[in-house]
Amino acid sequence: MAASKKELDALAPLVGNFLVASPELHDQYFHRSIILLTGLDKEMVIGFVINKPAGTLISDLVFSDEFPDFMQDYPIMKGGPVETSNFSLAKIEFSKTAKGQTSHYAQGMISIEDACESALTPSTQVIPFHGHSAWTPDQLIQELNERLWYPMEMNKVILNIPEAMMWETAMQSLSPVHFILSQAPCNPVYN
Repeated sequence: MAASKKELDALAPLVGNFLVASPELHDQYFHRSIILLTGLDKEMVIGFVINKPAGTLISDLVFSDEFPDFMQDYPIMKGGPVETSNFSLAKIEFSKTAKGQTSHYAQGMISIEDACESALTPSTQVIPFHGHSAWTPDQLIQELNERLWYPMEMNKVILNIPEAMMWETAMQSLSPVHFILSQAPCNPVYN
């Protein structure tokens, strides 16, 4: 079922920003994950998990020769549970506004050519993935209402710290309550 204008309007500000997983999400893809949302239409919301390394590099790909040498050591992330055998690329471009504020633009499913060209620009970050994450708009709205995800504005600091620290750092920056939640053990038995 296609999303209503009201649903699309509610989700539109989230595109290009992060969703931080609630500590209550315990599945293999979304437990303590951060999603970069890159696409929204009437049928689908698309994003990529940015803090779960797949354990491979671009140099491990069969078609790695399509990438320049400086990209060969880029780690590939587990983008999500959808089409996990597919390889995707996303980019985040940062720029300064006329008033000196930082703005950004995120795009997923970019071509290898676009990724290679964008990676040459110091203000752009390119991230490779296996798989992606997807929701119907009404499904994501329901999960947001259930507080399974916490929206977070794009934060360059989060992108530039080790993946293992991203979720905790993001949670701690949201609010004092989220800071406390970030300290809870993964398994409540250890509490």
